[in-house]
Amino acid sequence: MSADTPWFQRFLLPVPEATGPVDGGLACCRPGLLANVDYLNWLGRRSGMDFAALDTGNGLGKPTAISTESLDFDRANAFRAGLGYRFCNGWDVLWTYTYFHVENEQTVTNNSTNFALFATQSYYSTGQSSQEPVSSITADGTLQVNIQDFDAEWSSCLNDTIGFKAFGGFRWAKIDQNFNNTYTTPAGGTGTVSLPNNMDGEGIRLGAELEWRSPIGFRVFGRAAESILVADFQTAQHENDPFVGITLNTSGSTTVVVPVIEAAVGVSYARGPWELRAGYEMSDWFNMVQLNRPAQSLFLDGYFISCSFSR
Repeated sequence: MSADTPWFQRFLLPVPEATGPVDGGLACCRPGLLANVDYLNWLGRRSGMDFAALDTGNGLGKPTAISTESLDFDRANAFRAGLGYRFCNGWDVLWTYTYFHVENEQTVTNNSTNFALFATQSYYSTGQSSQEPVSSITADGTLQVNIQDFDAEWSSCLNDTIGFKAFGGFRWAKIDQNFNNTYTTPAGGTGTVSLPNNMDGEGIRLGAELEWRSPIGFRVFGRAAESILVADFQTAQHENDPFVGITLNTSGSTTVVVPVIEAAVGVSYARGPWELRAGYEMSDWFNMVQLNRPAQSLFLDGYFISCSFSR
């Protein structure tokens, strides 16, 4: 490709196969195996996990909460691994697996005589003309994410320092969420609420990455992608009240479209067949169905360190 070739023609041409070391020892487009292992530190955020409310009400009517407590997840470690093959014409094929698991527990106890504590997820309590105050509430939740991506990637060059990559393919995702409440009454009874929510979805994923490359191997990159998944949700709500026993035992299944938006920025260093990356990434999963609340979104964000090898 001539140096006088217009930039838009360079953009349309694949990266040529290197005849020798380039970019400080990095092979440009030699065919061979691709592999990467990533360390992730993510934070999972979702709404609809309120479990306790304090109010001046005494159970004689419907109180208006002056403060609520919701269960939040802490940061947790995760991993991602990929395996693929690079062709000499600018195309790669890659399989990537991502796993993330986090859990947390929180307890609220009413130690004041001026306020009443209510279990906001209790269908029996909130469904009555008056709510039943409780002494304490413990909420626990888990979030487990399994994602598999099967992508084809195409790389090209805008100029000698700017690289471009477009990718697309198939995504399969399984996200299991459990949310449980255990509450005790002033009389000593114990009630439980269980709200499992399991999603199994599949669909297409498209994205692009732009990268600036220095002559000594340092790089800066940005990546964005969007997925459209057809997802099957299995949801349920079970409650065992200390006074009347099982008050609710229902389940449901539904199929909805779940859009997913992803973005990442970071820096990297490449030398020979190795590349080390670090940065920040986020993804927003919309239309995550809940049985007893409007659909919410699940937001995952955090930091990553990636080591990749190509030969």
